[in-house]
Amino acid sequence: LSEGWPYQAYLDGAALDGAVVRSRRPGDRIHPLGGPGSKKLQDLYVDRKIDRADRELPVIARGSEILFAVGAGLSERAKAAFGGRVVRVRYQRRS
Repeated sequence: LSEGWPYQAYLDGAALDGAVVRSRRPGDRIHPLGGPGSKKLQDLYVDRKIDRADRELPVIARGSEILFAVGAGLSERAKAAFGGRVVRVRYQRRS
């Protein structure tokens, strides 16, 4: 695993209110950064050719809305805003 992107992200702190770290679930959706709308997380993994093992990495979610999928990408709705509270999230495997 790389130390940098896509295993870390800077998120809008306000977007994290009520968010949890969990594994992915069927029907999870994400609004990819810079994308035109939302898509199923599974479709994002396929489109970006994410290895099957990396699809089991944790996600940060609010309900079924994914804010950050480790190894895959950040949601438009969770991107850090200028002047707001920014939270750095980094995934690191235990040794």
